[in-house]
Amino acid sequence: MSDSFSRATASSQAQPCDQLDSIGSRDRDLAELRAWINRAIEEQGWNHEALAAHMHKDRAYISRVLSGEKPLSAAFMRELPDDIELVVAKFYAQAFGLIVVAPLSGPAAIEGLVGGLVGLLMAAAPQLPVKASVMVRAALPGRKARQA
Repeated sequence: MSDSFSRATASSQAQPCDQLDSIGSRDRDLAELRAWINRAIEEQGWNHEALAAHMHKDRAYISRVLSGEKPLSAAFMRELPDDIELVVAKFYAQAFGLIVVAPLSGPAAIEGLVGGLVGLLMAAAPQLPVKASVMVRAALPGRKARQA
């Protein structure tokens, strides 16, 4: 998707039609927001019928708003299910170059950290051996390591 929300990419020689307060830019931003909502609906496993029931709206109205035939209002955004709103907020943050991750704790945090470090090592140093010459064992806190 285009990065129309990103203020960092705006050039100093922007054309009048590129300004955020222009009609064309607003239309592009709303089209992008609609695309994010549709993508979030799909990712979260919703359909227009279930969404209409949750929002207490007519299915045709939901379809018209999401296709751009009807205006997208703040009230419509507030009525979206929380899981869809969360994904749309993630897309918005990513348009500004932010990395969005859910907080982890305990063993899941350790696994995420180790997985990320291994990924970085493999990307930075692809010449690392596929097999280690010595077996290494580690135990997560609260778990006993198996004896050899």
